[in-house]
Amino acid sequence: INYGYYINDFFPRTSRVIQKINQLINVFAISKFSPQIIHQTYYTSPLYKTINCPKIVTVFDMIHELIYNKHPKYQYVLKHKKKSINSADHIICISENTKNDLINIYDIDEKKVSVVYLGHEIINKSPTYFENLNNLEKPFLLYVGLRDNYKNFFGFLKAMTLSKSLMRDFNVIAFGGGKFSKLENEKIKELGFFDDQVRQINGSDMILTDYFKKAYAFIYPSLYEGFGLPPLEAMANDCPVIVSNNSSLPEVIGKAGEFFSALDIEDINRAINKVVYNESYKSKLIQEGKKQVKNFSWEKCGKETLEIYRNL
Repeated sequence: INYGYYINDFFPRTSRVIQKINQLINVFAISKFSPQIIHQTYYTSPLYKTINCPKIVTVFDMIHELIYNKHPKYQYVLKHKKKSINSADHIICISENTKNDLINIYDIDEKKVSVVYLGHEIINKSPTYFENLNNLEKPFLLYVGLRDNYKNFFGFLKAMTLSKSLMRDFNVIAFGGGKFSKLENEKIKELGFFDDQVRQINGSDMILTDYFKKAYAFIYPSLYEGFGLPPLEAMANDCPVIVSNNSSLPEVIGKAGEFFSALDIEDINRAINKVVYNESYKSKLIQEGKKQVKNFSWEKCGKETLEIYRNL
């Protein structure tokens, strides 16, 4: 697996200058193609106004407005986001919940907004790695993605500590999101987990698929999601989903998950216990998940996006 390299910072006081130069180059290069439509998948320079064609922007969530609205680091993003939204001829949202948040926060005309759901892809498993997972000494609960702030990873871990049986019977795998920091390791130890009971794993989509297939359940304790791809991927791989009852998640998951209140650790604990100690209910969630994922595909996403292009 090639992880590549990432430049963490530009030289001091140069990042916005470099971004502006990059935007100027982009606008110049794109204008040479005389595009019929410009579709921005992130919030960028208002310089695109100078190119005479319809413009679309995809809005994934309202996390910056609802969670990071007072954070100085994200004011630059919010500024460009507002300009991109106001200058767009049409806006695509990835869920009805995101659409409703967008309309309420920015006072956008509903006729200007369409919902196009994301899709999912089942990655073929790696036979070698899958065999290695059989050597795990305990069943495990799977968490996927970043762990900071609204992702509520430690809310999930605190909920586990309320049950002696969960602490006895299960390990936790945190897939992706980077290695545990020193502070995270200290918090995990303070909560009373044994050494290596909570593990962090990095890897490819292929390896993640193996973990979905072997996990006893997938836990998604997020406080807000614009869509929520990991639960969809879990359902596509026959992994029962235990998930927050907020934002877009009930819309995407339907009847295929056991829901809980993300800010209530006792309710998270209740939901986990209900699934992992009830094989018939666990099987029911897996069957419902197989039905639910049929509502989402990249082919459908592509066709609906193309229809919006044609209408413009």
